Amino acid sequence: MTTAEQLAALALQVGALKINPGTPFRWASGALMPVYNDNRLLLRYPRGRELVRRGLQELVRGDADGVDVKTGGGAGGGGAAVIAGVATGGIVPAALLADALGLEMVYVRPAAKEHGLKRSIEGDSGAGLGGTAVVLVEDLISTGGSSVAAALALIDAGAQIVQSLGIFSYGFSVAEARFREAGIPPFRTILTFPTLLEVARNENYLNEEELMEIENWQRDPFGWGAGR
Repeated sequence: MTTAEQLAALALQVGALKINPGTPFRWASGALMPVYNDNRLLLRYPRGRELVRRGLQELVRGDADGVDVKTGGGAGGGGAAVIAGVATGGIVPAALLADALGLEMVYVRPAAKEHGLKRSIEGDSGAGLGGTAVVLVEDLISTGGSSVAAALALIDAGAQIVQSLGIFSYGFSVAEARFREAGIPPFRTILTFPTLLEVARNENYLNEEELMEIENWQRDPFGWGAGR
């Protein structure tokens, strides 16, 4: 099994990824969705952390299935000097990757603090990140809002984002559009929804009726829950 398939199997086993079209989940946006992701459950376990670390390294190096990275040299870091996590979910995976690659790390808050040094980028000495090559790390990519905000904060600080990585993505087109508009590299994740669905099918987590309902959801993810 690939790293992504192993991660999918573990996520389903520990409940970090739940698929239940019959009893959908209400997201923070208010939308009803048949899928829910909580990577904190995944990162609780040593095996989960190991798979996340390995998967992110594979993405950086470009040796994950179907990945072709052309971001230059560097000591196994895709040409990067700093790993930046998106608070709060991206902090742990960013730390795992930075430690594995022996690189510096910062993390980006949703907004600058109103006290102390009033920074939005924690770990920055205050000198800025002018010209620094950065790999941005998120845990989950849904609509992409928090990821783009973090990327723009880094760019405002002078950083050059050479790669954007994450643990899992729902594959929503709205996220891809936001990344293009912001001019940042498209996020690539260890685990994608098609891989998750294939593992769920093979492990008999879903029956045929549930699989058909998930296909309906994928055609109109934000309209699927209307009237439910």
